[in-house]
Amino acid sequence: APLMAVLARAARRALPEALLDVVVGPLGDDPEAVRQALVDVGGVTLHIVPESIHPLMLDADLAVTAGGVTLCELAATGTPAVGVCLAQNQRANLVGLDRAGALRFAGFAEDPGLPLAVEGVLAELAADAARRRELGERARRLVDGRGAFRVAQAMRERLAEASLGAGNRAC
Repeated sequence: APLMAVLARAARRALPEALLDVVVGPLGDDPEAVRQALVDVGGVTLHIVPESIHPLMLDADLAVTAGGVTLCELAATGTPAVGVCLAQNQRANLVGLDRAGALRFAGFAEDPGLPLAVEGVLAELAADAARRRELGERARRLVDGRGAFRVAQAMRERLAEASLGAGNRAC
């Protein structure tokens, strides 16, 4: 909750007129703690364990996210994003997408300079619609939501090759 509030305040400073949607997921902070932490940030709509965040992603001009599953969902929808690393296992996702020009990585949650970094990146991207569009398009090309299909297809091909190699006939 405290980090969400810090990031919401950074977003408010960078985007004083923006409508801010803040999502609390099923494994997130206590919704009441988040609500209290955001009480002084105007123009915030709090979404507590929504059935789907897909419509929010599609409506967003820009998102601030950690480096887990939501990052992949944002990429699949083509939503331009600013990444914040909350855990070491997120680092590779964030750095990789940043290097590919599909995300702007702002830094690590424990970094005292993170709020200013997020604020700066948001202000920069808010002023550059073409850059936001480019980030979203590159992210969408990298994460198309069809990875499970490709894994299953590759497994079928390998199994077929293995059975042919063992002297079996393919159907």
